[in-house]
Amino acid sequence: MDERGSDGWYLLAGVLVAAFVAALGGAALADGWQNEARALAACKPASLSCLSLGYPLLFVGVFVAVAAVWLAQRVMGTAEPEWGTLAGLAATTGALLLWEAGQPRWVPPPTDLAALLAGAGVAVGVAVVAAPLPRVLRVVFVVALAVPFAVYPTLSRETRRADLADRLDRVGLPLLVPRADGFAVDSARADPGRRFVHVTVDRKADPRTDLTSEDRGRTVSILVTPVPADFAPPARCGPAAADLPVPDGAPAPSTDPCRPVGPDHWTRTEAGDEVHLLRRNDALVLVQPGWNASDRDAATVADSLTEVAPRRLAELALG
Repeated sequence: MDERGSDGWYLLAGVLVAAFVAALGGAALADGWQNEARALAACKPASLSCLSLGYPLLFVGVFVAVAAVWLAQRVMGTAEPEWGTLAGLAATTGALLLWEAGQPRWVPPPTDLAALLAGAGVAVGVAVVAAPLPRVLRVVFVVALAVPFAVYPTLSRETRRADLADRLDRVGLPLLVPRADGFAVDSARADPGRRFVHVTVDRKADPRTDLTSEDRGRTVSILVTPVPADFAPPARCGPAAADLPVPDGAPAPSTDPCRPVGPDHWTRTEAGDEVHLLRRNDALVLVQPGWNASDRDAATVADSLTEVAPRRLAELALG
């Protein structure tokens, strides 16, 4: 075998060994992330105390895996192991971002997929750096590495929009936003199982009148839930607004009466705030002032509610 052929076999062996090490590291890290995610999901109520020592160890594990890939190249005599490791890490991260862009929430990839992405990413990165390729091909590879990082925000946002629109549609309740000038949707979430929608709107700051920090960042919550079976205002006015957003909670009927202010429109006082209650067919809508918001802000939102489609609300909430 001539020298050129021998160099080719050494390069192939170095690529395969580095890819194997990367695949082992990717699988181990994914398995660790999955275990920690399951433990966190099972911890009730979720708080910082639910985090175990496994989380910082996983971050350390990333550096260990990267160092192992570099060491494998050094042992196999692969050319420029530092750049090969960097290129392999970039290729693996880009592939992971493309997979995560199709998920509505960031989740650890399956173990076999993580091994495949890490092994293939490192193999491509090491091969392109170590192989005697024309400069133009290396430039093409560098550009290709940047593509996943550039398109990830757009793809991820579209996936989250589609997921939110689907959940909003399945909840089967009117989706309401204010028409009043100066208010914009900040967030929205829906729970089809509990049949509950929570929309948060922000009052935009007016530089002519909002001079202090207390004047800015006003939020109002719009909560939508099915009309309770015992709903009979003004004596029985349904659950308290503060109870509705509680995860996994079964809101108890409020004992506070409400006051009529118009057709299918009532108000009551909760924790010093004036909460508006509106009936929209089979849905009960509660408009509650939040951070820095006044009773007037809540009244403005309550008086200007209009129904939108699930896709439109998802676009307003996620930009």
